Amino acid sequence: MSKTVYSFDAHTRIYLGPVELDEGDLSPLESTEETPVYLIPGNCLELAPPEPPADMRVVELNGEWAMEPIPLDPVEPPVPTPTLAGVQAALRDAATAKRWEVETGGLTLPNGSRVLTRIEDQNRISNAVTNALRLGLAGVSFKSADGEFFTTPIADLVAIADAVGLHVQACFNAERAHYEAIAALATLADAQAYDVATGWPGQA
Repeated sequence: MSKTVYSFDAHTRIYLGPVELDEGDLSPLESTEETPVYLIPGNCLELAPPEPPADMRVVELNGEWAMEPIPLDPVEPPVPTPTLAGVQAALRDAATAKRWEVETGGLTLPNGSRVLTRIEDQNRISNAVTNALRLGLAGVSFKSADGEFFTTPIADLVAIADAVGLHVQACFNAERAHYEAIAALATLADAQAYDVATGWPGQA
């Protein structure tokens, strides 16, 4: 004595296949020899599913079988073939990004002092020098990050401004040299082997 029911996935509701019930699945309270009553497992229907076309699949919908299109597998976009021009463009972008990183990454002076070189730092130093010279000041007062006040003699401030200006110019010179070297690359292999991380100020 057996009965066939038809199962579906609890989450996707997609038809999985037939399930055979036997005497162990009979309801002890409702079954008789003449009228067996089976306990239907969850996620099963007694109704046999239809045979779907090749491009469709069977799913459970509100206690009945329905059909839906089989989703197409996502098509992986083709990997673009690298070209000399494309790699050169990427190298120029990388050189510009590296120039910005080095330019604004700070500067170590010959005496070991560290100077910030972000754009706002460059502007602040330049303005301080310009105003001090215009007003005839002997020094310029600053407040450090830890709240201490100090005065920098104008000669030292000019030296710092000069060092920052030379650092910024050296960064742009290095970027220009990379651009020219990148433009001169003749083969794709040469471009793929090119290193934009070398030749920048502050590197040994």
